[in-house]
Amino acid sequence: MRKIMFRYTDVNGVIILLFILLFIMVCSCGNNKSYSIYQFDNGDDYFCEGLQRIVNKDGKIGFADSLGNVVIEPRFAFAFPFEDGYAKVTDKGKSEPVGEHWTWVSDSWYYIDHEGNTYPEIFDLKGMVFDSKDGTPLNQAFVKDLTNLRATTSKEDGSFSIRVNDEDSINVSFVGYYPQTIKVASSDSVYWHIAMKETAPIIEPMLQKSYSTTPGVSMTVLNADGATLPFDSLNVVWRNNTNSTVFFGEWFEIQDKENGQWKELPIDEKYMDNGRCEIVFNMVAYILKEASSCNDIVKPWFYGKNLNRGVYRLVKTFHFDNKERQDTAFVEFEIR
Repeated sequence: MRKIMFRYTDVNGVIILLFILLFIMVCSCGNNKSYSIYQFDNGDDYFCEGLQRIVNKDGKIGFADSLGNVVIEPRFAFAFPFEDGYAKVTDKGKSEPVGEHWTWVSDSWYYIDHEGNTYPEIFDLKGMVFDSKDGTPLNQAFVKDLTNLRATTSKEDGSFSIRVNDEDSINVSFVGYYPQTIKVASSDSVYWHIAMKETAPIIEPMLQKSYSTTPGVSMTVLNADGATLPFDSLNVVWRNNTNSTVFFGEWFEIQDKENGQWKELPIDEKYMDNGRCEIVFNMVAYILKEASSCNDIVKPWFYGKNLNRGVYRLVKTFHFDNKERQDTAFVEFEIR
């Protein structure tokens, strides 16, 4: 009898052989999985949000990741794929045919997240956000679920949709409007009409009108584009486009327009004595050189009436260094 000897001198061949043996061992282990892939649409279930449905030998459904690791143990009678962070599942029910397809019927559905935590009910909350005064849709209104911190914004027509848990609290906000926090319940409604109320009128800078009794001296409100009411101060800019020095003090007056006539706003009663205003302005003089400008902070603290929608004007006196007469600067603005 002849002896046949195998002698491996090719190192690369040895490595390849060992790799093949290792691959076979791994595949053999993989075949011993305790679950199979859930069959859907004539093939393996699709991956949704990184998870795929699996089935154990008892027919229970769970979820595995793309590496085959079991993320949520099979324990559900039926489960839908994940969508927006949640999967709809049930522990009981039965399969019933619907035409050429079939559906799972159950009276006790609930939801799970990617960690398998359970939630009693989740639904898509839809609605529309609009101005309570004229019904204008509010585009880009911010809708946030304060419970799970999900958020969305409204579309051009004011509509929105957000997936929420039953009994979550939703906050709706829009710049210049009072925010709203509402607790939702699917038993009440799954569609909202949310009317937003403005926090305060806004001074629109393009509606300002500046003039004075002497040409070349003007006054404008600098923070008009960002001021909301009631405001506690106005940043006023003086401009001297003359060849003379201008002097002005801290005194000012705010008037509103009633029936075409300018009338000073009512002064708070605590600053009145026998019908006379007891306000004393500091005897401070501001010097504005020729062809220059400066800022002046005006604080209407002594007026008892908050400024609402309407037409107003700020009045301040000034004089030139070479003239004895007193001049007046005005700036009109409209609050809408």
